[in-house]
This record gives sequence, C-alpha cells and structure tokens, in this order.
Amino acid sequence: MKVFSLYFKILRRSLPSIFIYLAVFTFIFAMIGAQTGGDKKQDKLTFSEVSVAVFDHEQSPLTQNFTQHLLSQTLEVNLPEDEESIQEALYSDKVNYVLIIPEDFSENLAKDQDTLQLKTYSSGQTSSITFVDSLIESYFSNWKIIEWSFGGEVAPRDMELALSRLDEVLQTKPTSSLISGHDTDDIVQLQYFFAVMNYVVIANLFVIVGDPVVAMEKKEIKERDISAGYPERKRTSQIFLAAYILSICLWLVLMLINLILVKPNLQAEASGYLFLSSFICLIANASWALFLVHLFNNANANAFLANVLSLLVAFSAGIFVPAEFLWPPFHKFAVIFPSYWDVQNQFDLPGILGSGQSLAPYYRNLAVMVVMAVLFFCLTLVRRRFNQKALAEI
Repeated sequence: MKVFSLYFKILRRSLPSIFIYLAVFTFIFAMIGAQTGGDKKQDKLTFSEVSVAVFDHEQSPLTQNFTQHLLSQTLEVNLPEDEESIQEALYSDKVNYVLIIPEDFSENLAKDQDTLQLKTYSSGQTSSITFVDSLIESYFSNWKIIEWSFGGEVAPRDMELALSRLDEVLQTKPTSSLISGHDTDDIVQLQYFFAVMNYVVIANLFVIVGDPVVAMEKKEIKERDISAGYPERKRTSQIFLAAYILSICLWLVLMLINLILVKPNLQAEASGYLFLSSFICLIANASWALFLVHLFNNANANAFLANVLSLLVAFSAGIFVPAEFLWPPFHKFAVIFPSYWDVQNQFDLPGILGSGQSLAPYYRNLAVMVVMAVLFFCLTLVRRRFNQKALAEI
C-alpha cells in the first residue's frame, strides 16, 4: 500500500486549506441556522393553518377546480385585489400566499406545459411557500397525465370526466409527517444544510483529490513507483481508493457538523431521502473532481478549479441564490454538475412528500448522479491510459 500511504502523506500539506473551507462552511450555515432557528421559535406553523388568497380571472372549469382543490387544503382569505392590500396582508401575517390566475392561463398552459403563468405573492415563511408550491405543482403535474390519457388535449365535452378523474387521483391522502407540520422546520434547515454543503464539498474535493494526484502523476514519481514493482493498474486502484475514502471521510465530518448545528430528527420521513441524495452526489462529485484533475494535471489549474468552480456551481445550481431569481439559461447550464440534481432533490423532496406526489423525480435525479459518477470514473481511466501512453513515448 505504498502508493496509498504516499497519497495521505502528500495530503497533509493541504490540511490548512481543508480546515479553512470547513470553517467557512460552518460559519455560513451557522448564520442560516440562526435565521431559520429564529423563525422556528417565533412561529410554529402547521400546514393546516397556511392561509391563501386566490384571484381567478379565467373562471374556466380547470381553474375553478384547481382553486377548489387548493383551498380545500389551506385556509381561504378574502382580500381586495390591489397591490397595497396584498402587501399589507402579507406583512401583517393575515395571509401567507396570494395567487393570481390570469385570463389566458389555460391558453398559455396549452402552449407551454412546463411553465405555469401564475402571479404569486408570499410571506417569508419557507415552509408555507414550499407547501403551497408543491400543491400547485402536484395538481398540474397530475393534470398533464390526465391530458395524455385523453390523447394530449381534453375536449370541452370531456372536461367534466377529466376533472373527475383528476379529483380521484388527488384524493389520495399522503401519510407524510410533513402534512401535519411535524418536523417541518427541521427538514427546512436540513435541506438548506445539504444544499449549502455542496459548495464546501466541491471546494474541498479539488484539494483532497487534486493536490495528491498532481504530485503523484509527476514523471519521476510514476517511474519510481513502477520500478519499485507497482504497475500502473495497482497505482490507479490505490489512488482511486484513497480519493474515495477521503471524500467519504469529508462527508462524514460534514454530517457531524450537521448533527451539532441542526440536530435533525433522523426518524423524519424526508431525512433518509435527503441523506441518500447527498451521499450519491458526493460520489458523483468525487468522480467529477478526479476526472478534471487528471484532465488538467496542474497545481495552478487545481487551485482555480477549487475556487472558481465551487462558486460557479453554488450560484448556477441555486444554492446561494434561489433558482427563481437566476437567469434561466444560466440555471439550466448547471445540469452538467452533479450538485444541480442533488439541490433539486433537497429543495423539492419535502414538498413532494408533503403533497403525496410520486417520488419518480427524486429517483430520476439519483439515477442521473449515478450515471455521472460512472461516466466520470470511466473517463478518468481513459485519461490515465492516455497519459501513460504519452509518458511511455517520451
């Protein structure tokens, strides 16, 4: 295990950088935790108390059915429909969520089913916003399926039957503890923890993986190892093993910080799903970092990747800035990063469980991360073989 031991020996020089990133992460999340913790103490909200005002300007069978469904699971609030009254009601906590349905909503929905042309106002209560958003997404996701069952478009004569079938689907009651408000604040903190954790994981991975690999891939060190009886295949297996073990150790350290700062209820329904998504994302990010480090194989490039790529992912994937405030093409660009799919899971899962939606999107995101992990792993092997051939020709 000479190569394995050398990997750890080289990494010791990078320990100060690792500790700095961990300290920055702890500070960032401690501030987030203090804010959400304060909100938790001020207001213990259950979803049965989420107050909603709806203004339906279309008054079509679809929008009327949707409004009825939404208000059946929330508290209806009547407000004058003007900006000043809405803002005053939100500020005074008279209402948590205001929804305005435009006159041409159904027409726009038929043109673009991936974008809901709705105008919304909401208070600062994250759990309320997440819950109502999940109800809206659940309704129209199921409506899309109903439309497909009618050939892609529901004719006016079939509208009553289609809405009846939709009601049957939506009547399935979820058993999630989120729906009653239990553990809601804990889950909100936990999902933010895992999302922000992606930033420090990426920055540290390029230190944990990058510095030892760059040093060990130097010509003189490779030749010394091979002459000492360590063939390239054995070197590769030990380097990869060390990189993945240290990546998992990093994740475990961050989980310890999680337990100290968040004190999550590990028995909550969403906790296991969030932990699993985070761990798979770690493996995918480790494979991604291994590939990029082998691709550039330069200490200066490694420092650039650690600082710039971690920030690029944090902003484009919606970690530091909510996705709704990002330029859509910039946010879509983040799909090439494993963290994008994990962040989607972290922020969408509580709402999915709370509204009884299918977990298919969650498992799809996991599958994408697994594919990325395997793809980058294989590409790294190819790159190492290419580097070995180039070295042999020198």
